[in-house]
Amino acid sequence: MIRKITIGIDPLKSMHYVCGQSVIDGNYSIHSILLCEDGSVEIFVEKANEVTVWKKINTYVPFSLENNLDF
Repeated sequence: MIRKITIGIDPLKSMHYVCGQSVIDGNYSIHSILLCEDGSVEIFVEKANEVTVWKKINTYVPFSLENNLDF
């Protein structure tokens, strides 16, 4: 399961999104981050138990993914 996505070349100047993070003026929270079969990434947000796609990051944009490790 993906926990965090960093979008951009330089990690210090990139955008970071983490599952559970509040977004869109605090009205939504990030529900999940999914890697699609074509290599793109979709970020889903949730508000009042309704989940919808918020952003889709295509393969032309540099990004890195951090997985949630449960031991």
